[in-house]
Amino acid sequence: MTNSAENSSNIYRIQKGITDTDTELFLENLTDSVITLGEICVAAFPNTYNGSSRIYGEGFTMLSQYTGTLNEPRCMTKYDDFRHYKLNKSEGYNAVYNLLLIENNDNVDIFAFSSCRRFSGRIEWNSDEIRMILNLENISVKPRGRVQLENILVLHNVENGAAMALLSECLVRNHDVPQPSSDITGWCSWLCFGPDVTADDIDANILAINRHIPELKYIQIDDGFQAHMGDWLTVSKDFGSMEDTLESIRKRGAEPAIWAAPFIADRNSALLAEHPEYFVQDSDGKPLASDRFTFGGWRCAPWYILDGSNPDACGYLEHVFRTMREKWGIKYFKLDANCWGAFSAGVRYDKSCTSVESYRLGMEAVRRGAGDDAVILGCNAPMWPSVGTVNSMRVSGDMCRQWKAVRMLGQEICARTWTHRLWCVDPDVITLKNQTIAQLMPDGTKAECLKDGLMENEIEYHKCAVFAAGGFVLAGDDLSRYDLADFDTLKIFLHEKHMPAVFSSLDFSVGYMSADGCSYAVVFNPDDSPCTKSVRCGQEALAYDVFAKHSIGKCNGSVELTIPPRSARLIKFISEE
Repeated sequence: MTNSAENSSNIYRIQKGITDTDTELFLENLTDSVITLGEICVAAFPNTYNGSSRIYGEGFTMLSQYTGTLNEPRCMTKYDDFRHYKLNKSEGYNAVYNLLLIENNDNVDIFAFSSCRRFSGRIEWNSDEIRMILNLENISVKPRGRVQLENILVLHNVENGAAMALLSECLVRNHDVPQPSSDITGWCSWLCFGPDVTADDIDANILAINRHIPELKYIQIDDGFQAHMGDWLTVSKDFGSMEDTLESIRKRGAEPAIWAAPFIADRNSALLAEHPEYFVQDSDGKPLASDRFTFGGWRCAPWYILDGSNPDACGYLEHVFRTMREKWGIKYFKLDANCWGAFSAGVRYDKSCTSVESYRLGMEAVRRGAGDDAVILGCNAPMWPSVGTVNSMRVSGDMCRQWKAVRMLGQEICARTWTHRLWCVDPDVITLKNQTIAQLMPDGTKAECLKDGLMENEIEYHKCAVFAAGGFVLAGDDLSRYDLADFDTLKIFLHEKHMPAVFSSLDFSVGYMSADGCSYAVVFNPDDSPCTKSVRCGQEALAYDVFAKHSIGKCNGSVELTIPPRSARLIKFISEE
């Protein structure tokens, strides 16, 4: 790490201004010369915590999250920022991005960046100190010049739910985030058909939706329709007719939605061949391949990265999404692989533009084309850089019909329910049926998802995790194979309106949700043996098991619940007052 606060006092000064509990930071060049700054330490604190203290830390990418203890942190997902995506951290330090929570008795201490306008924030620690790092990406600062940095939020001994509510409000204020939509429902083709989806597959599911569950509004056409990554307006010959598919969706009263990955193109794309200048360049002035600085991509890799600092590249993005909106009539866009557009690597058209700025400029171009009223979903996106650019955000990896994946995704979802004020939370699709498919994973491998891959108790765990998110209701099975009982279960997610769950502990085992006239508790048991949990409820309330569809009886103050192994329960409390 270069230019840390402790050895740069004669070079620059970090000034602070307080807005409520949110701290604004500015950097002032103290010299009479232009200075170039890379990574800097903006705040440092002595590490006085017990090494066994439980933590939660955010990742730079949507697919990275961290748990464990201060002494033994671990990535709770398959895709570690530092090992998988090859991002930097200081030698001898553990690290997370933008948010570190440390359990403090029954509460938490929070170290967080509460904005991400230009610079990516990292929080590092060893046995001696905790420090907050900003990557200024070698920006130049004029003599006696002043640069606005990112805001920070540091709080001690705060209840976890209250801490996350405060952080979300700071992020909302600093990025002018609109109120997210909460009525996003539909069906996605990916989990049942993958990249081999056809127009006939989509048509069969449209018919099932029209007959049994017309409340599902959007039909999401996922990866596989395009001829090449990057050529989003050219449809693959294997897919069939996009025009006929879109017309079929609308004839049955639904709305089409579409997948795209705006910041990447593959080596065989017409876009790369015709406009290599649109892409982030290497030192030789050629488009930089993604596998030279990070994970190369999960299909048709390596990818090449569209440069959001290039006005012509942004013009292309605006054209693509304006065409999809005006000619295809699409108002819902799932944007995947977004984090590649925000990685710090290569040479950009505007050399004064940071990777975060470049990404946000690209997203602004997408929004101009898609329209202010469009639903834009971020997927495999950079978390903090996306605040204010998307209406909704995937908060977990891809669903897979295997217990190991269901357990992991459940924890990922519950750790991010607090972000619902930033965007509508997308926990990925709901699955109620087992199916034999070869699921393509983000690292490029295929995981064979066998028939009967999930037991009924494990499906209960999955259903409760999706319900806890309180956001998207997106069906992921082949609905043409559903029976009436399956449709009835799916309707529970549509008709039981509620806020996302709030968790008081960093084990994310018990969460509480509010709704008009009632409340909910969701209780998880990921272990291989039964457990008993005490769950608080209102005074004189009637307890009802939502998915099992049976009454538990009256309770007063709390109720004891026995949870089977690898399962969960969703309890609704109806006040008798």
